[in-house]
Amino acid sequence: MSAIVAALLVLLPTVGLVATQILSPFSWRAARVVFNWSSAISVAAVTALGVVLPMFAAVNPSPSATRLAFAGFGTALLLIADATWRGSRRANPGWLVSHTARRVVALAGRTSRSPRALAAQTALLTELVGATRLPIGQCRTAAATWALVLVLRWHAGEPPEDIARAIRLVAADLRREPGTGREDVITALAALGVHLSRDLVVAEAVIETIGDLAQRARAAGPSMLSEVLLDALVDVAGARLATLLPSRILPALRPPAPNTGDRIRRRRRGSVEGNGGPIQAAEARPQRLAESSSVATMDAVSLRRGHDPSGAPSPEQRRQRLVSRSVREAMDDATRHALDAPELLMIFELVAHHTQPSTPVTARTTDNMRTRSLDAYDLLRALVDRLASMLAAPTPESAGWPAGWQGSAAFQADVGRLGRVVGQLYSTHRMPPTDAVEEQLELIASRLNEEVSPASPLPPDRTGWRTTHTPDPTGPAVAAAETMAELAAAAFHAGFDRRALLAGRRLLSAATMAATAGDGRAVQVYTQALDRVARQLSRGHRNDTDANRHRSSLVLAGLIAEFDPLLSATPSGQQADEAINELVDWLPWRTNGNPYPLVAAAWQARLIAAGWLVHNPERRRRQPAPAGQPQILPHALVTKAEEELQLHLHVDDPIYPAVYLFTLWAHAIAAVREGDRGTAQHLHEYLTRVLDEHDTDEQQDDGARWPATEQGNQEAKDEHDEVPRARRMHPQLRRLITEAINWSASARTGRREVVLARRRARGLHDSLRELLAGPGFIDWRYHGLPERDGSYIVVVEEPDGSRRLLRDSEAGARGLFAWGYGGTGPHTLADVLTDDILADLNRCPDCFGAIKCAAGLVRCRTCHNTGLRVERGHIASALVSRVISLLPEHPAAAPTIPEAEWSLTRSVLLAEACRTQTGGHSDREPTGR
Repeated sequence: MSAIVAALLVLLPTVGLVATQILSPFSWRAARVVFNWSSAISVAAVTALGVVLPMFAAVNPSPSATRLAFAGFGTALLLIADATWRGSRRANPGWLVSHTARRVVALAGRTSRSPRALAAQTALLTELVGATRLPIGQCRTAAATWALVLVLRWHAGEPPEDIARAIRLVAADLRREPGTGREDVITALAALGVHLSRDLVVAEAVIETIGDLAQRARAAGPSMLSEVLLDALVDVAGARLATLLPSRILPALRPPAPNTGDRIRRRRRGSVEGNGGPIQAAEARPQRLAESSSVATMDAVSLRRGHDPSGAPSPEQRRQRLVSRSVREAMDDATRHALDAPELLMIFELVAHHTQPSTPVTARTTDNMRTRSLDAYDLLRALVDRLASMLAAPTPESAGWPAGWQGSAAFQADVGRLGRVVGQLYSTHRMPPTDAVEEQLELIASRLNEEVSPASPLPPDRTGWRTTHTPDPTGPAVAAAETMAELAAAAFHAGFDRRALLAGRRLLSAATMAATAGDGRAVQVYTQALDRVARQLSRGHRNDTDANRHRSSLVLAGLIAEFDPLLSATPSGQQADEAINELVDWLPWRTNGNPYPLVAAAWQARLIAAGWLVHNPERRRRQPAPAGQPQILPHALVTKAEEELQLHLHVDDPIYPAVYLFTLWAHAIAAVREGDRGTAQHLHEYLTRVLDEHDTDEQQDDGARWPATEQGNQEAKDEHDEVPRARRMHPQLRRLITEAINWSASARTGRREVVLARRRARGLHDSLRELLAGPGFIDWRYHGLPERDGSYIVVVEEPDGSRRLLRDSEAGARGLFAWGYGGTGPHTLADVLTDDILADLNRCPDCFGAIKCAAGLVRCRTCHNTGLRVERGHIASALVSRVISLLPEHPAAAPTIPEAEWSLTRSVLLAEACRTQTGGHSDREPTGR
């Protein structure tokens, strides 16, 4: 028997040698897990029972010794069989992965964990994850478990350098042995980086690893791995940026408007109850398990096992079991398919929520706001440069792109990733420290325009038959245009109006470059993207507030101010010309505020593009100035001006017809100067006919008896629901038309100098007093708030309760204003405040602010061709000396919200403006003009 057992005992070392050969790709650490102390005990037991005991019975024979020897022999055989079975079953990497995963899940349920045990599991899992011979399922389990054990180590308070070292070891294996299943490893690494993005050391290690792997994958050619790596790089870097950048939404801007508050609150309540975040889902899983496992069930199990119910597990032990069970179930769910980063993040949040580290977590962070901002700036710049260095070519024929041709959708995906970098920051009200993404998108659009092939010897497409079959434009430019449009809209909805305006202007720049290059398809793409931006600024219930009406109008005005380069470009083809004209004609009407000043600004842009006016960028308000000796306008502009003037004599805001009137009048003056008196005669006949037709329509409407309809009965109650009829023309507009008719009649005699007749209208102060005393006065409030960086902002609270930031004409709100003294900051605040409190009263009452379209050929003695009230400057100076320099100690400036240093109403500021005495010299025309 001893010989038989001794012979059979040789099987155990044989199985061990075979297992060692199978696990040869791994270190001795893996073999030690397979052959642990239990294996040594089994060998010792077999030797004692199967060899030593029979030999003892042979030396000392007796019936009892013989029975013991046979019993030991049988037991030894069973032990050998069991050891052989266990050794053969463990001698494969799959069992090693499952065993390690169970060990880690058991550690996850404990409140305090052994650093030595965690380090041992980390070292083993690092080898398993880096190996290429694991099946797909086992590699997926190893990757998820490896990320989980690193999360456990970080929350246990271990040095982040050890975690970064494990990450770099896995990266080295991935670089050395690329193979299948690497997408799951990258997903687990990305989830780890997002979860530990608050730690500088770990985040830098993850970003460096993924970035290097992405560059290697792109250099190797088209593959799904490169797409996964680039997506992971954007996710981890975006999470790190969100950690560095604080949320810029101000408490003073948080309260929603009354008409949208209930819907917003219901939506938020539904999101909390129905679609909770990872933490809520993580907390719900052990709660559901606790409800399903009752105390009676636990007591029954204890009695069945022979334990007294009084010795039931403690509440802490029950919690640990529930956490371990929930983690195990979540890991099983996550590894049944390709790893998903949100599922892994939910598991990490669950573990972090139930972890009580024995030592403080040593995250490498900084509380210095300036340092965090600089770190975010460097990270965003480096990320954009790295993504740009891996940009795929848009077409197979494109040359000079860093990564070359990577597939049909690679270029669109790369451009979308660039937008996602800052788009996810805008969604959390975080402002990127630089506009590097928008700048890179503009450079991409420029490169696309450079690749436009020269005109081919094909017949001209005069009717657009080559493109009419495609309702929507296609091509590489679509990705850049859509991304920039989404960024502009996201920046606006996040409250960053200045950044939204700059993104929209970059779209304008791209459209201008495309028009110059003769790419009509790209022009259509960029103009449609601009129109989509304008619609997103104004549509939706969240934009249906006074504050958002003002904000959207301000951004649209900033875009319209840069229309002239696009109009000055020379597009080749009907498609580009129609797209540009459609954008200029319709963009001003996208606002949900007053569209007429925007339409007037768009018309000024057309005149600037025609050489009629020029921009003076040195002037603070960027008003157009005459272009020297203006020539006559093109026939198309003259025709358009005549059509618009005839159709819109009766609109609510007379600036709209006034810009066309002054344009036609100045065009006739320029023609007379060149010896063409027929243009003046045509203007005389045209204005006379238009005025006679309007008067005839008014007389017919006054004498008509309209039927007593519901709409007619509400005419007195709601001015917007009127019976179709001609509105009354503004009296001053009629005077201007009459004066133009009189001039055109006398122009045939050689008179060329044109100066508007000055009417004796009420001054601005009288108008303000009447406005304050009237029953329909609309009041709003201004709040001055200090920023953490030492700058100041002003929040405007509208009558409907919505709030906005006070901004200048370029949508700037921060770093411009100041109070408490009489320097540059207070004067800038006074200028912007004056425009805001005066609103439409800021315009000249004689020319309605449209005199700029006359190109200096018609002079307004009331405003001296500025289009603004002359009293405006005196009001701004008075606000500085009487109000702004005294803030926050001004008697009427007591703050009404906790964050503010002062609060003032529009009525108080207008009352101070009424006290200003302009004197007689302010209305006198300057000499030498």
